Amino acid sequence: MGGNVTEKSAHFAVGRPQVLPAAVLLAAALLSALLGLAARRYDRPVLAAVFSLAAIALAGVVVLGVGPRLLRWVAPEAWTEGFWDRLTPRGFAFLLVLVGVTMLVIHSGNNLWILILSLLLSVFLVSGLISHLVLHGLEVEVQYPERVHAGQTMVLLLRVVNRKRRMGSFGLGIQPRLRLGDQDPAVEEKTLVYVGPGHETVLRWEIPLKRRGIYPFEGILVSTSFPFGFVRRGRLIDEPGAVVVYPALADLRGSKGLPPAMIGVIERMLRGQGGSLYNVRDYVWGDDARFMHWKATAKLERPMIREFTEERVPELHLVFSTWLPDREAPEMTERFETAVSWAATAVIRWWEQGVHFSFDSGEFRGEVNGNGNDLEQVLEYLAAVTPSDRLLVDEKQLVRGTIYLAGHRASRRDGVVVVEYGWN
Repeated sequence: MGGNVTEKSAHFAVGRPQVLPAAVLLAAALLSALLGLAARRYDRPVLAAVFSLAAIALAGVVVLGVGPRLLRWVAPEAWTEGFWDRLTPRGFAFLLVLVGVTMLVIHSGNNLWILILSLLLSVFLVSGLISHLVLHGLEVEVQYPERVHAGQTMVLLLRVVNRKRRMGSFGLGIQPRLRLGDQDPAVEEKTLVYVGPGHETVLRWEIPLKRRGIYPFEGILVSTSFPFGFVRRGRLIDEPGAVVVYPALADLRGSKGLPPAMIGVIERMLRGQGGSLYNVRDYVWGDDARFMHWKATAKLERPMIREFTEERVPELHLVFSTWLPDREAPEMTERFETAVSWAATAVIRWWEQGVHFSFDSGEFRGEVNGNGNDLEQVLEYLAAVTPSDRLLVDEKQLVRGTIYLAGHRASRRDGVVVVEYGWN
């Protein structure tokens, strides 16, 4: 059990905006502004006005022409695919500087401060665009076991592929979002300094699982603050799933008070491959020579073969009462967890031996007839079961061949084996 692996993948695929025309137009606008500043310094008011109007016109073309294309490129993913931006402490300090320079521009009207303000705004804009390009073209695949037992360590593998042809991805933070009870998040973030174009990297997490349960896997958080660290841009790849942690496997042979049917097989007087001698007969062509009975062969002067009893467990019924008279006592809770482990271990062992059995807790009933899906339903119930505040099992309906796990003083019936886990 627990060998099935879930594999999920997602990627960042965005269109190509018209960045080059926008950059050319902005450069022309900056040059016009510089020329206007020079004309004003040399007392050429007409040229200064012309160059200033040209700078404003070029900037307007960028805003009205290329701007909507940039918004169509960035906005749909930013709002519909989980992208987010968070200001870092460094970005907050940069924003304070930006506010200060803006106040100086308003009060002084100096063209030099206007150029500095434009440069700062350009740096902030370029930082956001580059961080978006860093996340562009990434493909992420995650593998984790859907089922594992408590007390084991789950291995989670994550493969990051950079599908871009010419640009690498820098400063990536990768964090699988797996909730394990009170630990949120339960998996630490790992940093990828660089993933080259066309290259891939595999990250590995080993997560100890202490308690049973069904824990949601929400997705993968991928983020970056490259290049300047002003803004951390990221995306939560929404890949809903769950990790089912089955109850811990118990050593039934070392547990006292358990019936033989829960611990091992029961021998019946039928011919088979058991451990007890059933009969000695004449050798028939094709019989396994390992089972030759040499003493009988020597005595009767002809080959004789041993036959053994068949090891087979008859049809069983496992009834698990989840009622605890005192659910607040830590000792009772611990015994309840022990009983859950007993039940899970027994049903797995019976399933491995091909036994047909039924499971009943009053709120859940299942029959296992050698079908793995039937077994998984029982184990998933045991992974999430909690103590009940009332008796859900009808003890009068228990039939022969039933093993009854009860957390209270239960009445005895013929053919029913009662295991009071709350008192042993």
